[in-house]
Amino acid sequence: MNIVYIGPKYISPNCDILVPDHHITVGSLQSGGYLVTPLYTDIQDENSIIEYCYSKSLKVAIFGGLNTSTKVLACLNGLNIPCIHMWWDHTSPQNQALAESLCPLVDLNVVMDMTTPATTAYPDKYLYMWYPLDRRLFFPGTERDIDVCFLGTVLPEFTDRIHYLSLLEKAGYKIHVRTGVYRDNPLTIEQYAEILRQSKIALNFTMLPQYQCHQSKTRTTEILHCGALLLESSNEHTPKRYIEGKEYVSFNSFEDLTAKIDYYLFHEEERSEIAANGCKKTHSNYNERAFWRMVFDKMM
Repeated sequence: MNIVYIGPKYISPNCDILVPDHHITVGSLQSGGYLVTPLYTDIQDENSIIEYCYSKSLKVAIFGGLNTSTKVLACLNGLNIPCIHMWWDHTSPQNQALAESLCPLVDLNVVMDMTTPATTAYPDKYLYMWYPLDRRLFFPGTERDIDVCFLGTVLPEFTDRIHYLSLLEKAGYKIHVRTGVYRDNPLTIEQYAEILRQSKIALNFTMLPQYQCHQSKTRTTEILHCGALLLESSNEHTPKRYIEGKEYVSFNSFEDLTAKIDYYLFHEEERSEIAANGCKKTHSNYNERAFWRMVFDKMM
């Protein structure tokens, strides 16, 4: 299958850190055994991308990012090349409106951060999925010398996670906090995955205060792939795929969070069993091969 991925490569033109979704798109396709040619919109212009697509017998074009060119989409439509758009941040009303505006030119929108369909005039053009990952990077580790970690941005709009992390620090908990794969002091994706492999418990905060709703996070799948115990805020998304208390653990208050950190750090065998169950289900049911097979089956 001749596939192209069309989207940004870097955070900004002056930054050589890969966009956070790169392991979800190009990396997961490669890990799943597909041959994919990346055409990077922050490196190549529209005309060169169109010319490349015109010269090849493409089976499908996969788009990512929030600056998708309608010119490129229209040209690929004219060439009868199916177009898929990946949405890892579809929760915001702005991005939902953007997806709707592209629907006349897109054959399928793949939404990964929501499990409940949003209001749309094009219901047949949406598929709600999990996050595919590059399993060459995300796999379980054996030596876990970090008790608890949180990897993600701590920006002013994320009041929920800031509140919890501040209370944990005041209560004397030593949480290994890093800002993830972008923003200030960024980790590489390899470093990010390595910290998850070294962690016994990995925290995840799913609330988006600015929209007053929970979001299905990439971090959920990343943690489960790496075999740490997923301890995340209660939400409506994760229980649709995993069994709470058997494959991951949730919390609904600061007191609940600290009680579960204490409990699962002390009860190593139970913690390891839950983490192993979550990791096993992720690798067997929610892997990148199953993801892309479902997406392409929907298209064909």
